[in-house]
Amino acid sequence: MPFETLTYLAQWFHQDYDLLAPTPADLVRDFLATEEPQTVEELRRDLDQLAATDPTEEEVRALWLDHARSSYDPVQHGSSYLEWIRQIREIVAAGS
Repeated sequence: MPFETLTYLAQWFHQDYDLLAPTPADLVRDFLATEEPQTVEELRRDLDQLAATDPTEEEVRALWLDHARSSYDPVQHGSSYLEWIRQIREIVAAGS
């Protein structure tokens, strides 16, 4: 399955994700702190591979919401899917 670890991260954003961390970015940081280093590295690779495909907003939306079934919709919080993925990449890079 493509982007398996990114899909795994997206599934952390289940219907009660907002009870787990103050912000979506904090939940990503919790993921990085909780998961094994290998999983974090796989996430970094997934994000790099996704960025290399130069995806459209719709492609990222489909991956995040439809494929991974995440309950977090960045558009409802004033962002875009592409910006959300960029933000995740920045958090992962800062945590490495």
